[in-house]
Amino acid sequence: VQGLVRITTFERRLPRATTKLQSLNSFAITPDGKNVVLAVTSEDEEGGYYSNLYMKRADNEGGGLSRLTYGSLYWDALPVMAPNTDGGNALVFQSNRGDRNKADIFLVHLGDDGISGGISRVTSDSRFNYGPTFLDSNREFVYLSIEAAYAPAQPQISTIGFDGKLPTQFQI
Repeated sequence: VQGLVRITTFERRLPRATTKLQSLNSFAITPDGKNVVLAVTSEDEEGGYYSNLYMKRADNEGGGLSRLTYGSLYWDALPVMAPNTDGGNALVFQSNRGDRNKADIFLVHLGDDGISGGISRVTSDSRFNYGPTFLDSNREFVYLSIEAAYAPAQPQISTIGFDGKLPTQFQI
């Protein structure tokens, strides 16, 4: 460690506070180390919670914040970065963008100024899909999933590629 730089400035929120909640729930660092992707939880006017992704310079506490995802209905969280073969960065995260009642895995490509292209839904099934992380190839990743409608179900580990092929479940 050569030094520490504070990059977020969330204020402490006391119990029964009149200010709306805003807090960091997860983050990822870009492969070049220059930016941090932040998943920030916020509170709406009715007291409901949602989360969006932001990108921020890693060496600057005060500025350089770019919003990556929008919406007060979604829970965008657990971002994971990997270098992409086309010179950009691939970011996967879990969200309920496709189905408000469960999480799936989504993919975006990041350029210097934010998302390059749109948000792609990678998993789409009846399972609750969460916790993505990349494999060595950076063209596929693994994630956890569980059958939400079956309480005694155990989490399973699956792998899926960016090419749209069906996921492969690891045998345990």
